[in-house]
Amino acid sequence: MDTRVTKKKLGLKERYAAMTRGLHWETTYQPMDKVFPYDSYEGIKIHDWDKWEDPFRLTMDAYWKYQAEKEKKTLRSDRNLRAKPW
Repeated sequence: MDTRVTKKKLGLKERYAAMTRGLHWETTYQPMDKVFPYDSYEGIKIHDWDKWEDPFRLTMDAYWKYQAEKEKKTLRSDRNLRAKPW
């Protein structure tokens, strides 16, 4: 008898963290300031990339789903406005 092990499905935040961890890297051929000259203009300094959380936390498929829902709501409200006589 084989017992099937089911993997727990990751939530959106956990899936995003798994896809984006370990992305901090240093350049070897050019200084980081020369490669990314504008990264410090706004005063954003990230000292520990492992602790930084993306404020949007969206994968592309989640973004597309979110945008599709927004468009659906917009079209629905647009139809309702056109149907009402003023």
